[in-house]
Amino acid sequence: ADRQAVTVAVDAESGLAGQLRPSDRVRVVALEGAASGEAFLSTICDDVRIVSLDGDRVGGDGAYASVTLEVTPEQAMPCALRNGRER
Repeated sequence: ADRQAVTVAVDAESGLAGQLRPSDRVRVVALEGAASGEAFLSTICDDVRIVSLDGDRVGGDGAYASVTLEVTPEQAMPCALRNGRER
């Protein structure tokens, strides 16, 4: 199956404070409805492999600014559309 790399922005909380490693498999979720006060998480991509983590650490806590994921073509668009929005 064809795979694509998608890089998503993360912060210390959404990037699990430095606990991620290349080859880990993760679920990508989005926080929906926060503005209306009825917040819930929705799954964007499930069981995707981490290809790489950015080389620049944010602060001294080991957090990442971005994570590159290996996704199917069908998963690429939802991940890319969520990039930079609430996670």
